[in-house]
Amino acid sequence: PDSLPEGYVEENRSVVIPGVQESVIYRKSETENITLDLTELHAPAAFDTENADRVEKIAINDGDGYLIQKNGYTIVWWNDGNYQYSIFGNISLEEVLKLAEETG
Repeated sequence: PDSLPEGYVEENRSVVIPGVQESVIYRKSETENITLDLTELHAPAAFDTENADRVEKIAINDGDGYLIQKNGYTIVWWNDGNYQYSIFGNISLEEVLKLAEETG
């Protein structure tokens, strides 16, 4: 994405499951990171929402998704009918939504 928050750089790009899931980690410091996952739609997705500060159904890039805020992290998960995406990190809601709009 073009709008990574200032100071973040790509640290690691990996194929988690060939042909199914890829992951990219961007890091600003040891405690500040953003993870972007791209997964084929048929693979299951699960997020821990127990004791979350916020869980909300949202629309991202014409796809259905969820916004979760918990323990200082913001998570956005959505799918476009072919792939499911997730972005999570200890960044603001505005930053994660901007990255999501650019990603999908």
